[in-house]
Amino acid sequence: MRIWNINTGTTLHLLQRGQGAVTSIAFSPDGSFLVSAGRFGILQWRVANGAFERTLSKHTSRVTSVAFSPDGQHLASADEDNKLWIWDTSDGTPARLIEPPMYYIFSSVTFSPDGQYLAAGQSGTTEIGLWRVSDGSLVRTFRDGGCPVTFTPDGQYVVSAGLWTNAIVFWRVQDGILARSFVGHTARVSSLAISPDGLYLASASEFPENAVRLWRLSDGTPIHILTGHTYSVNCVVFSPDGNYLATGSNDKTVKLWRTSDGSLVYTLSGFAREVVAVAFSPDGQHLATGEIDFFGSTRLKIWHVASSTLVATYEQEAETGVLSIQFSPDGRYMAYGRSDATVVMARNPFWPDVNGDGCVDDTDLLAILVAFGQTGTRSEDVNMDGVVDDTDLLSVLFHFGSGC
Repeated sequence: MRIWNINTGTTLHLLQRGQGAVTSIAFSPDGSFLVSAGRFGILQWRVANGAFERTLSKHTSRVTSVAFSPDGQHLASADEDNKLWIWDTSDGTPARLIEPPMYYIFSSVTFSPDGQYLAAGQSGTTEIGLWRVSDGSLVRTFRDGGCPVTFTPDGQYVVSAGLWTNAIVFWRVQDGILARSFVGHTARVSSLAISPDGLYLASASEFPENAVRLWRLSDGTPIHILTGHTYSVNCVVFSPDGNYLATGSNDKTVKLWRTSDGSLVYTLSGFAREVVAVAFSPDGQHLATGEIDFFGSTRLKIWHVASSTLVATYEQEAETGVLSIQFSPDGRYMAYGRSDATVVMARNPFWPDVNGDGCVDDTDLLAILVAFGQTGTRSEDVNMDGVVDDTDLLSVLFHFGSGC
């Protein structure tokens, strides 16, 4: 890696430490540190003198799932080596390691709505663990569950998919009692999502059903069955306003559905590999997708939701693969877990901090207004649709005061 003087084009520092191919680099928000991700971990460097500070990565196998805490201060990551790490997002330091007495591959991790608990499920087993975030202690284990795992909006229940029954099961957090089940899928449930208003639950299934089912969360009443994918549906997520569902599939497509009537809005195609991860940005303007093949090579793409336009593509080296994506609650960052045992935190390229001072404020709003109506490649064109317009203005207003 090289750090350059942008005015003169001269190299200030050359950073080398036997890291192998460097797949991702990012500056800390205050510009004092640089982190680099590669085949053998995440390294931190001091920008002022190019000095190596520390290794941030603690995983020793593929990172399968990442999740931000509700306040955005922590990031949880799970791997295939039966380890859970909780990281401090402010500086990337590991805050806590959880090594549970469970022996299968972790494939799903999530925080409770109040941020006090962490739940994780494992592939190939019927056990779900619930841990206290403050000290990493195991609260209880839910049996006859599986993956994926999520919490109800009130935090009272852990929701999972039965490994052998294809049912969606609800466990009461307080005492671990199995409270209810939703039955209807004819194949294994691969992904779960609860609508932002807490009224509905969406579940996706694998081959041969290849369907998404929408349920009323309160009583399990079936609302819609969404069919159209031709192979396993790997992931499902609600838009922030709850009006849409996005699904990714092994058929190399992403579909956007209208939740009110279950109708298909459009299909995103052109993927070279299986789509295994989808995530909406908090403002609902963008959708991030991750695809992976059996060799681990990957692309992370960002789409403009309203126009279904591909607006950004991130290429990684052939040895890596994106298995999970999530935006931070404020939308400033994306986190994704990769096959090379690293967790990456990247700045959201559509974060509306126009002048790059880390704060969305009146200076950014003024910059949008001054450039309003202009076309071409400009920093004021937040959503990169080719023109500075009301959507860019709304993005600044939506995030106003963030990061300040």
